[in-house]
Amino acid sequence: MSAKKLPRLYRARLRLGDTLRNSRLRLGNALKRRFRKKLPYLVFDLAGDLPEYAPPPPRWQRYLPMLGLPTASHPLSLADLRNAFDRIAADPRVPGVVLRVDHLQVRWATAQSLRGLLTTLRAAGKRVLIHSATDFDPLTYFVATAADEIYLAPPATWQVLGLRNEALFLKDALEIWGLQAEVIAITPYKTAGNMFSRASMSPEQREMLTWLLDGFYHALLTALAERRHLTLEQAQTLIDHAPLTAEEALTAGLLDAVIYLDELPARLSPPPTETPQDRAPAPPPDLTDLLLPYEEAQRTLLAPLRRRSGQMIALLSVEGTIVPGSSRDLPAPIPIPLVGDTQAGSETLARALRQIEDDPRIAALILHIDSPGGSALASDLIWREIERVRRKKPVVAYMGNTAASGGYYIAAPADWIVAQPLTVTGSIGVIFLKLLTTGLFSLFSVNRESIQRGARAGLFSDSLPLDEERRAVVEKTVLDTYTLFKTRVLAGRKALTPETLEPVAGGRVWLGQQALAHGLVDELGDLMRAVDKAKTLAHLPQDRWTPVVWVTGEKDGPSLPAPFPTASPAEWAKHIGNLTHEKIWLISPFEVKFR
Repeated sequence: MSAKKLPRLYRARLRLGDTLRNSRLRLGNALKRRFRKKLPYLVFDLAGDLPEYAPPPPRWQRYLPMLGLPTASHPLSLADLRNAFDRIAADPRVPGVVLRVDHLQVRWATAQSLRGLLTTLRAAGKRVLIHSATDFDPLTYFVATAADEIYLAPPATWQVLGLRNEALFLKDALEIWGLQAEVIAITPYKTAGNMFSRASMSPEQREMLTWLLDGFYHALLTALAERRHLTLEQAQTLIDHAPLTAEEALTAGLLDAVIYLDELPARLSPPPTETPQDRAPAPPPDLTDLLLPYEEAQRTLLAPLRRRSGQMIALLSVEGTIVPGSSRDLPAPIPIPLVGDTQAGSETLARALRQIEDDPRIAALILHIDSPGGSALASDLIWREIERVRRKKPVVAYMGNTAASGGYYIAAPADWIVAQPLTVTGSIGVIFLKLLTTGLFSLFSVNRESIQRGARAGLFSDSLPLDEERRAVVEKTVLDTYTLFKTRVLAGRKALTPETLEPVAGGRVWLGQQALAHGLVDELGDLMRAVDKAKTLAHLPQDRWTPVVWVTGEKDGPSLPAPFPTASPAEWAKHIGNLTHEKIWLISPFEVKFR
């Protein structure tokens, strides 16, 4: 439903409400300008993970500290930074921001989104400074190159050592315990089962990892060279000679100053002015007034004036391994191969998608995907719900760090797909995986006997290896699932044909920039680019404010913060047990972490 179809009375109420609200905000903004003509640099702390969105805790949790009970902290997210930077960019009293980075643990697409936010803020005329009291690793420095100035504490070092990835292979270890993996992949490029069935890297896996590594490394070199006024060869030479002390990095032009954090205000204060000899020198400025945490400055910033479109855009996030049932986080860290510690459940997502489909206030859906895939069955169930929404409302898929295999499966029906250049996507393929445990039982002198009815009752049994007949049956199942996968992709990607799809499918993994060239995505950009596209497809006016509402699909009821337990060990064991029953997987062949 477009904004033009809104009832006339409703549109009149919107205009009246916006007029009254904006009049009140204009008065408040005028008072803020009058009583505080200048604001200091605003400080943000970037540490650990930086999710795209972090839902605020329920309101009732604010009363827990009064009762002496712990409350959940609200982690900083990209959405929080985006909203904060928008307000800062619109307030002429703010000279800039200072980002204090400390062991930033993000992945490459998230780092690109963060660099984009910093670039946009600089384009608005704000000065962006980054200070680190810890060593600069490749990803943290990749983000820092988007700032105007980069500072490092004297004891820290510049440890941009290049990029490296390691792959684990468990075949020999499993054999020690009497275990054997049976894997059937649609092509040699679908290598998700290699860690169980091989003792070393296959040529196809090495080929894919190589082109991914080259893409990440080129992005790092380009950012370093462009922002620090170097050639690509000079940037590579500096990386090859790392680590560098802070002073060596400063001499090489990689830093703007080597200072402690408490020395930073002195660089922000204006230079002293000359005073006549008959007058006493002016007192030095109060350096503590030059920096202010953003949390303390929020009420002082000018409030944005908005005219509402009258509708909303829903944003549904699919994060983690796609599984049947409910979404949940396993107790971290539990390094279960192919499972991970975060699951996106088909039932939870279906519930959210039905809410979006039935809500007349929602004009469009943005599907944020950060998933390596998972269960083939669960992926198709989610695909069906997305297709239902798409028949009524525009759907835009935004790919985060990873949207591969099952993650790409659920993106395929979208009207438009946006990815970051360094998003890991593709992996259009299928594997069958079964772990034979006969040797393990024999190792502990455990005997098993079975009785069955039906010629194929033991097809998926962990005690029966695949003979020629059973293997042919499984291969047909894998081929049928792969054919369905390609059918879903071709239905959504109108520009692709079976002939053009096959060379880029077969389990091959691509970066977002490669996927664009292959026709697997429509555009490169961040989440806000997806929002703008959703507004266009829904015929919403670009000059009106349309709130983006995050939908979770979780069941109603309060969520308890840690350390309150939300599931028993028996429940976790049951959930993990259900996952082991899955045999047909649409999942990325490896977890890509180049650090």
